[in-house]
Amino acid sequence: MNLLKKKNTSAAQEQSAPEAQAQKKAASKTPEAKRRTRKRVIYAIVALVIVACVALAIWGGPLEVQAETVAAAEFIDSFTETGNVKSGLVREHLSPADGKVAEVLVAKNSAVKAGDVLVRIDATALAYELESHRNALGGYRAQVNERIRSLRAELNELRADRGKNVYDNATGATPEEYLASLQTNLEVARRQESLALEDLNSARELYDIGAESRVAVEEAEKAHIAAQGERAELERRLAEARKRLTGGNGGYYAALDQGYSARIQAAQEELDDYLALAAADGSEAEVYEKLSLGKQIAEEESRIRELENKLERCTVRASCDGYVSELPAATLSDVSEGDLIATVRERGDFKLEVNVLTNEEPFLHVGDAVTLTQKLKGQYTVYEGVIGEIGSYAEKSLSATGAEEYRVRVVVDIAENSGLKDGYELEARFTTYRRDAALSVPNSALFKENGQDCVFVVSGMRAQLRPVEVVHKAAIRTELASGVSAGDRVVTDANVEGLADGALVIASTD
Repeated sequence: MNLLKKKNTSAAQEQSAPEAQAQKKAASKTPEAKRRTRKRVIYAIVALVIVACVALAIWGGPLEVQAETVAAAEFIDSFTETGNVKSGLVREHLSPADGKVAEVLVAKNSAVKAGDVLVRIDATALAYELESHRNALGGYRAQVNERIRSLRAELNELRADRGKNVYDNATGATPEEYLASLQTNLEVARRQESLALEDLNSARELYDIGAESRVAVEEAEKAHIAAQGERAELERRLAEARKRLTGGNGGYYAALDQGYSARIQAAQEELDDYLALAAADGSEAEVYEKLSLGKQIAEEESRIRELENKLERCTVRASCDGYVSELPAATLSDVSEGDLIATVRERGDFKLEVNVLTNEEPFLHVGDAVTLTQKLKGQYTVYEGVIGEIGSYAEKSLSATGAEEYRVRVVVDIAENSGLKDGYELEARFTTYRRDAALSVPNSALFKENGQDCVFVVSGMRAQLRPVEVVHKAAIRTELASGVSAGDRVVTDANVEGLADGALVIASTD
C-alpha cells in the first residue's frame, strides 16, 4: 500500500516539473526579478573594483620615472680653477741642498739673462757624499770582477773533474770529443805497431844474411813490444770509456755526468749574468734585478746621478730673462734644501697663474689647450690659452672650508690678451678627458649590483637591469663601453623607491 502511494507521488512530481520550470521562467521576466539581477551585477562590479583598489594599494601601480635616450655625442671631463693675470711671471729659484751660501753674484732688481749665475751654494758636504758613493760603487764593481774570475776557475775545475771522474779524461773535453780522440790515438798506435813489426822483420832478415847485428834485432823487438803495449792500453781505455757510457755501470756514470752538467750549466748562467752586469750601462733594468750585487750597484748609480745633479745645481742660474725681484740669499748664511733663495720676474706676455689640486695635476700636460673666461660687470670675455709650465712640487694650503689640501702651480700662456691687465681674475677650464661620439649616461643612472656597474633600461613598460662597462667617470656623466646602445632609454635616477628589474614603469623624457 505504501509502495503504491510512493509511486503515485513520484508520478505526480514528474508531471508537475515542467509546470514548475515554466512558472520559474515566467517569474524571471517580471520587473522585480530584473531589478534583482541588475543589483547582483552592480554588486559584483563594485566588489571587483574594491579588490583591484586593494591590490593596487598593496602592490602599487606603475612607477613614474625620468628617462634619457642614449645617443653618441662628445664626452668631456674638465674642471675649473681661478687665477690672476700677470704680465711677467715670477720664477722661484730654490736651494738644491743643505749648505752655506758661498757667493751671491746679483743684487735685487738687477737685470739678468737666462743662464746667468745668481747664487753659489757651498757643495763641500755633497762632494764628500758623492765621493763616498763612488767608492762604494767601485767596491761593488770589484766584487763583480772577482766573482767573474772565481766562476771561470770553477767552470774549468768542474769540466776537468767531469772528464777525469766520468770519462777518465782530464782535458775537460766533451764525451764525444774524448771518445773520438781515443779512437784517433788508437789508430795511430796501430799504425806504429805495424811499422815496428815491419822494422823487426826487416832486422831479422838482415841479421840472417849477416848484414845486421844482434843488438839491432833486439832494439827492434823492444820497439815492437812497446808499440804493442801502447796499442793495447788505448784499446783498454777506449773500451772502458764506451762501457761507462753505454753498458755496465753506465747508469751510475750517466747520473754522475748529469750532475756535473747541471753544475756546469748553473755556473755558466751565473757567469753570463755577472758578465752582463759588468757590461751594463744603467739602461738594462732586468740585468740589475737578477743579482743582489746588481741591485746594490743600481742603488749606488742612482744616488750618484742624483748627487751629481744636485752638485751641478749648487750653482744656481737664472731660468729666464728678467730681473731679480726677491733675493733672500743676500741675508742668509745657511740654507736648507728647498729654501727660496731668489726670484726672477719675466718680461713678457700676459700669463695666468693658477693652483690646481694634486689629484687633478697628473692629467695636465704642457701644451694642453685651456679656455679662459673673464667675468666683468656681467660681461663674459673668453680667451684661449695653453699650459706653459707645471710646477714640480705641491704646497699645502687651506680650502674654503678650512680643510688642508695640496696644490701645484700651473702657468697658462694667454694667446690673445688685449684688454687684460695685471691682477685681473680669470676662470680657467682645463680639459682632462675628451672622446668623440661616446655613449654616456648620468652618474645618477648608475648603481652596483653584486659588484657590477648597472643601469635600468626602459623596455616597453618594464625596467630592465643591464650590466654595463665603465670607461671614464666625470663629475656629472659616465662614458660606457658596453651594455647600452644608441636609442636605448635609460632611467636617469636608479634610486627611485621600488625600482627593480622587471618593475612596471611609466617613463617621461627630460
